[in-house]
Amino acid sequence: MPDVTTVQPPASVTLDDELIEYSDGVVLTRLNIVVGASTDKFVQYYQVETKQTSESDYKVLTKGVSSVLNYEQLNVVDAVEYSVRVKAISSIGISSSYVTATRTIIGATEIPEDVSDLSVSLVGSNQMELTWTPVADLDISWYELRYENVTSGATWNTSTPLTKVTRRKSDSVTVNSMSDVAILIKAVDKLGNSSANESIVYTNISGLQYYSNQATYTE
Repeated sequence: MPDVTTVQPPASVTLDDELIEYSDGVVLTRLNIVVGASTDKFVQYYQVETKQTSESDYKVLTKGVSSVLNYEQLNVVDAVEYSVRVKAISSIGISSSYVTATRTIIGATEIPEDVSDLSVSLVGSNQMELTWTPVADLDISWYELRYENVTSGATWNTSTPLTKVTRRKSDSVTVNSMSDVAILIKAVDKLGNSSANESIVYTNISGLQYYSNQATYTE
């Protein structure tokens, strides 16, 4: 006969975090908690407790039935370490030992993705439209575009600021035409972190009527 006075603990607890966006545009960080199921068939629910690691006491986040293994804590603080512990509780109220895990929240501190698909096309006789694919990061504050008067070997640090586009989902901007230049772009988040690598498009315009998009690079 199985021993009903003891309960096997959860097999594991795994932590991750991500930015989420509400319908009103509010962005916050969520801690995702995945519990590995206990092998004990008498488990009725799991008790999930969390705290910032620097705090003294855990707080009960939830008590979920044994069939529920995914939990979440909203609005956790970026760059802070959280501790999570989970125990299994049987139908007669017997608790297992705890299984614990810690995670330092990345959230908005993670640098933005590199911008892709930067391209240039003429608009009228004296302007050009720069287009790109918006990055997936939810905390983007703006896209920064620069230029350098070279047709190869452009770098971010040697380029000159051109413009900023301040909407996260923006994918284009129109600027005055320039010939024989490199156009560079990075995404910048609300903490001022920018993409690790710039995307570059080189234009070789000897005359506006002979414009062609030569190549696009991500470096």
